[in-house]
Amino acid sequence: MWNDLIISVIVLSILLSYFKNKKLSYSLIIASLFIMPVLILGKNRVSSSYVWLLILIVLLVFNLLSKTYIVIPKSALLYTITASVLILLSVFSWIAINAPTEIGLNSFLGQVKNLVAFIAFVLLLASQSEKDFLNILYYGLFITGVMNLFAVALQVAGIFNVKLFYDLYWTLSNTPLQSMLKIGHFVRGYGTFGSSVQLGAVSLLSYSLGVGEYIRGEYTTKWFWLAAIWFFVGLASLSKTFIVGSVFITLLIFIVTPFVYKSSRKRIIRRGLSLLTLVAAILVSGYFILNARGFYASFYYGYLLKPLSSIASRYSFANSEILFHETFNIISKYPIFGVGFQSLSGEFIGDSSYVVILHNSGFVGSAVSILFILYVFHCIIKYKIWKVIYLFIALLGASLALPILFCSVYQIPFLFHLLYAINYKIRVESQTRITSNKKVQVI
Repeated sequence: MWNDLIISVIVLSILLSYFKNKKLSYSLIIASLFIMPVLILGKNRVSSSYVWLLILIVLLVFNLLSKTYIVIPKSALLYTITASVLILLSVFSWIAINAPTEIGLNSFLGQVKNLVAFIAFVLLLASQSEKDFLNILYYGLFITGVMNLFAVALQVAGIFNVKLFYDLYWTLSNTPLQSMLKIGHFVRGYGTFGSSVQLGAVSLLSYSLGVGEYIRGEYTTKWFWLAAIWFFVGLASLSKTFIVGSVFITLLIFIVTPFVYKSSRKRIIRRGLSLLTLVAAILVSGYFILNARGFYASFYYGYLLKPLSSIASRYSFANSEILFHETFNIISKYPIFGVGFQSLSGEFIGDSSYVVILHNSGFVGSAVSILFILYVFHCIIKYKIWKVIYLFIALLGASLALPILFCSVYQIPFLFHLLYAINYKIRVESQTRITSNKKVQVI
């Protein structure tokens, strides 16, 4: 009951604001992606991302009816082609090796949904200027950050029972939240997500975006506080990905600055030092607060001293007890095209974009995805788009611990910002415009 009521309020808020203030509506769309509870249909619990996709399509139709032209950035089109190729390769392997199963079909539909959602998001928002989209993204992440700050504060304090968050955000794929229900209290922050790893990954992406804009962009104060909010939220998740990744991103400021920001080096180093001071203060105070509340702070903070050990323990081929051991066996048997959207022997494939791609589409699919990643990296270096380097590295790093890149709707606002910044910087002369009368122009 509460789930459907909250979803109805969110959808109604987006639709009403669309006709009064489109930019506010777009910010609410971004926020809703991360805070909307699961949809309950009878006895079924459906991911809210399907509702999110429906909202995007409805607003896109409104845009077309109002004769608003739609721009497709070239870099976003390249991603669409890359993701489509990965899906087609996975379908080929899936059908060639075995008959499609229900689980495989659900995985396939999920990937198609993610791609369609990306396309709809691009068509809806690419007509905004880079500055306008950056403000839209800021307020969307600010709303999400405040909501999650409130949620993790309740979870750390133990004010509400786990059952409240379980009812709002649990789906069959979210076993971590189910384990918290069995324990009876939170031992890591979950915020408005089904797992602490998801919260940690989104926090890392939001923090890294804030760092890039604070260090080099305009209106630095608001980005500083956005980064601060998401750092605290991410720390409460006690995600190895966030703890190690956020500290690395912060230290990266002092590695990148001397080489690329020569004209404003002193000013940016001052900003970096203020951010480093904030991070250190939150890390120290957070350690004592989380430990006092029975969270596993001591264990996860230990990875700051051994940041590579978590990766080695998970991806070592020699260790037969690692989570991915059976997965690597399947990959070694079907290395070229993978096995598609299926699990042949119960292998686990859910904790890394790179493993998912290798498993589903083999070395061919991995090569396709690497080409896209290299294209983005090449554009960042060639056109000196340094403010997004932090987000780019965070996206690659988060994808080691969770299927984010190519595999999740959670990547969409961040990936679009990254690709749109590239498109804007190189001033692509040729863009595809689709008008409401369905004519296509290349300008």
